[in-house]
Amino acid sequence: MKVKSFTADTVAEALRLIKADMGRNAIVLKTRKAVSAKGTTQVEIIACINDEQPTTASVKKTVATETVKAAPKVSPMATPKAAAIKKAIVTGAHDSVPKIEEPLSPIINQKLDNRLERLERILTRYLVNPVQNEDVDELMSLRKQLSESDFTNEFIESLIHDSLLETAAEADSDLAQSIRSGLVRRFASVMQPSIELKEGDRVLFIGPSGSGKSSMMGKLAAHLIGQKKSKVKLASIDDFKIGGTEELNSYADLLGLQSFSSFEVTGSLKAESSGIILIDSPGLTADEGDRDKLFCRINELNPTHCVFVFSALTRPSDLYTMAKWGRAATPTHFAMTMMDLSTKYGGVIKLAEILNCKMLWTSDAPGGIGDIQVPDPNAMARTTLEVEAELCKV
Repeated sequence: MKVKSFTADTVAEALRLIKADMGRNAIVLKTRKAVSAKGTTQVEIIACINDEQPTTASVKKTVATETVKAAPKVSPMATPKAAAIKKAIVTGAHDSVPKIEEPLSPIINQKLDNRLERLERILTRYLVNPVQNEDVDELMSLRKQLSESDFTNEFIESLIHDSLLETAAEADSDLAQSIRSGLVRRFASVMQPSIELKEGDRVLFIGPSGSGKSSMMGKLAAHLIGQKKSKVKLASIDDFKIGGTEELNSYADLLGLQSFSSFEVTGSLKAESSGIILIDSPGLTADEGDRDKLFCRINELNPTHCVFVFSALTRPSDLYTMAKWGRAATPTHFAMTMMDLSTKYGGVIKLAEILNCKMLWTSDAPGGIGDIQVPDPNAMARTTLEVEAELCKV
């Protein structure tokens, strides 16, 4: 094991010295401030490397003793940083001879310079001036909360990475607050604040059994009648659910609406063009044949809106599987029910990616009680992170 200390004016310069002496496999052990003979502040980095791993010097020696073809010259337009990066590229662990690639274009060189400058700002702040212990504890707590709320590791790392870049250049910035605000913005990016349904629209609800499709349809009907004064009709293509027709008729009787049972939909519903028609469907199953039959009926009805409904209580792995099944129906939006029974909303982000659409409605109470709601990114982020105050304005 080779251990050595490197001192320079900046972190980036010290890292370049380490790379030139030890190669890419060097490991940074410790970073601290140092004072030069002239009294100026410098950075000292202690690094190590396994003696069995080839250093840059040993690689150069190997190249010198072998007969190789002359490498193409680096374009004069390439910057020193880009040239150094290109010299460090190797083809794999089995090949210790560095290969110089074709000269990089000015645009690529500029992008590399920009990334190196951003990296230097981050390293300068978090290695030379590390965050306080309480800040580290808060960051770890946020990471744990996000993980326990069903956010994927990929999403968490992306959120923290973007927050680090955002706060790197600001001395008094708050990394934890940046992460909280970033979560609100991520939620907002997969939500559609509102939608205006008009005469002749057909809204179909699909999703797994027990997700709350029928109750959400009833709540939407009540909202359209009470708040929008719209003419609404209810229909169902559910041939499998026991008592499905009775449930549909109960909503229709309660709201004074016309309804179409599964057996009447094929003929009567096709001819309907007045009012807004809300259509219930059977739960998605693991049987591919049953799903194909359902999707054929959906295509015949030609809905203007198709809403994938899921429960906040559904396990993420099961939810993503059923979302992949439901993609064949080409959902235009998705909605979440039973939000009052769970605080784990991480599945919303991944679901938007799978379905390639945005979240339109939410619902708290199960059954037909309560109102249909517009998703609130701030409220969802506060619930996830157990914060009472508003995190940021969207």
